[in-house]
Amino acid sequence: MFWIFFSSTIGVAFLIAVLVYYFAAGLGDLKSARREWRLFGLSEGFVPQGITFVKSENKFLVSGYMTKGRASRVYVVDPQQNNLQYYVTFKTKQGQEYLGHAGGICVYNNYGYISGEGKVFRFLLSDVLSSKPADVVKFDYEFSSENGADFCLVNGNTLWVGEFYKMGKYKTDPTHHILLDGGNYHCAIVFGFSLSDNGMPSIVPQKALSIPDTVQGMAFSLGRIFLSSSYAANKSRLIEYENVFQKNTAKYIIFKDKKVPLYVLENKYLRKTKILPPMSEEIVCEGGRIYVVFESGANKYKFFMRTRLYHVFSIKVN
Repeated sequence: MFWIFFSSTIGVAFLIAVLVYYFAAGLGDLKSARREWRLFGLSEGFVPQGITFVKSENKFLVSGYMTKGRASRVYVVDPQQNNLQYYVTFKTKQGQEYLGHAGGICVYNNYGYISGEGKVFRFLLSDVLSSKPADVVKFDYEFSSENGADFCLVNGNTLWVGEFYKMGKYKTDPTHHILLDGGNYHCAIVFGFSLSDNGMPSIVPQKALSIPDTVQGMAFSLGRIFLSSSYAANKSRLIEYENVFQKNTAKYIIFKDKKVPLYVLENKYLRKTKILPPMSEEIVCEGGRIYVVFESGANKYKFFMRTRLYHVFSIKVN
């Protein structure tokens, strides 16, 4: 009877749940982090994904999708006003509700960008910052990034758009599978598009970066590259690399019939790795700290995760 039970679908699900409960718990290196603000909307079905900082306004933006097919949200967070928060939703240029994953969010001048499902959507930052709670903001431009567009960030005048790869379930273009020096592969690419003053990205990226699997977010700080890596109930990792863009490269990748210089995060450039609780998503660097958003506090996971995080956390960059 015991074997029959555990051979059944219910038995397997029960065993997985027990393993997750006991082995995915704990804060890891997050014990030394600073707890920031509590994320709003979690009990309403909001699943946080992206985070960015608007320096001119000293405000954070947190993006994410909603369960039950409702419009995706961006929360505006004001740390100087007791972390006051409100949200907006979006419509496409065609007037349709934006229901996407909203895996990445970033800003440049007076423009904001949301990425997901292979596309990047641009909006006027002032439309969001001057809006009232639950207002609807319209995207004014969109483009295909030719990858998964699962996260995005701006560094200088470059818009970086990256993708998530997990063998079997989350696939990427085979041309994005790059052989490493040690014989293994990286199977995800981040494209770096130049931005004009009016927030328009270049048609062809100026650079490309080959990254490891299961990357949810990326940031630059103190001349280094940081990656947020997670998948399901596995422990998350905050991975730190040397800035490979200071190295020479003879590699390239083809983007719309054009050669784009390709840089690779080889293991020899790895500096260190911090172990974090499951379900870390995007990250952003500000004031010498890395802010990390987790999705584990969403109602979607309330019967699944033992360690549920309802706040954004920040980690000092050493």
